[in-house]
Amino acid sequence: MKKFILKSIFVVSLVLSLTACASNKEDPQINPTPKYFLTIHGYIAPELQSEVQLRFIQMYGGDNSACGKVHNTWAGLVENPAKFVVYKVQPDQSGHYQVRIPLDYFTSGFCQWIPVALNFTLTDQDFKLTQEGFPLINYDDQETQKYNPRVYDFVCDPNNMTYDGHNNCTNSTPGDSYDLIFIRTNESFTQEINVVTKGLSS
Repeated sequence: MKKFILKSIFVVSLVLSLTACASNKEDPQINPTPKYFLTIHGYIAPELQSEVQLRFIQMYGGDNSACGKVHNTWAGLVENPAKFVVYKVQPDQSGHYQVRIPLDYFTSGFCQWIPVALNFTLTDQDFKLTQEGFPLINYDDQETQKYNPRVYDFVCDPNNMTYDGHNNCTNSTPGDSYDLIFIRTNESFTQEINVVTKGLSS
């Protein structure tokens, strides 16, 4: 059983090399008919819903090098564009939730927009977070291993919460649960994440 301590917020390294597009030609366009989805579902114990907030931060990047900004002509340093979409989980009265994240949220366009990574945060209700979080999923169309969905269970004690912007919860997922999950962008996938109190399950 591993201790999941949200004391340090990790940033996917790619965030450091990505910036937003500037010109209209480079701005992403929302795909009106997305075809592929990552569906995340699970359960958040009702007694924890006023204490914790689960968010998913989907990162999309421009894969066209001509779309990047040149910051140092002599060194040839180029930063590719990025966009972030934050999904705030809102469970129903019984505690269950479902979030559908379109992998082809943007049309390819000039920048050739693709999904890059999915992060998540588990914080108290007042903590404001946008582009940071713990990495959960990377997208790789070259991945050959079969995707095996995992069930992530985070066990929180409602009587022992911190209010400095992060909550301490125990990850009860067996095995090496923090290996990144790699999925392809041309298929749909399902992932389960639960937030419960000790002795409870979904």
